[in-house]
Amino acid sequence: MRQLLAVLAVVLVWALAPATVYAGPQGAMQEASFTAVSINTAPAAELEELPGVGPALAARVVQYRQEHGPFKRVEEIKDVKGIGNALFDKLKDRLTL
Repeated sequence: MRQLLAVLAVVLVWALAPATVYAGPQGAMQEASFTAVSINTAPAAELEELPGVGPALAARVVQYRQEHGPFKRVEEIKDVKGIGNALFDKLKDRLTL
């Protein structure tokens, strides 16, 4: 009976643990968090903080926005050269208008 309770306790702790963690400064485990980036207002430096977005791609997003006006849907960012379906799928949860 004690073994069953111990196993259940371990399963419960595992199930309630944060799904995403990373080793922060000095190896401390921390929950990963991020703030959504507005593709209509973010400067290039802020866009570069997104995974897979470097200086050139960030500059193209800003240039596209200046030439075409604000994005009406987040999916429109795929119209920017260099942002295909794979990169969009990686970024979509981090983007907002």
